[in-house]
Amino acid sequence: MYGKEAIFNRNRMATSRHLRHFSLDDSFRGVSTIIHSAGFVSFNPKDAAKLKKVNIEGTGNVVKCGN
Repeated sequence: MYGKEAIFNRNRMATSRHLRHFSLDDSFRGVSTIIHSAGFVSFNPKDAAKLKKVNIEGTGNVVKCGN
């Protein structure tokens, strides 16, 4: 099988709670490439702590588990 369909069939989308290491470990098992597109967006200053936790800590977890 060649072409776009073959590429599509070799890929899978996994969702996980990226603030939980064990969830990431399970999602990344057998995966050779990770595209991290999760994040929290807000322009409200009240959300600064949540932005930091989700976007910085969560991305750090993805990097750690993806290595």
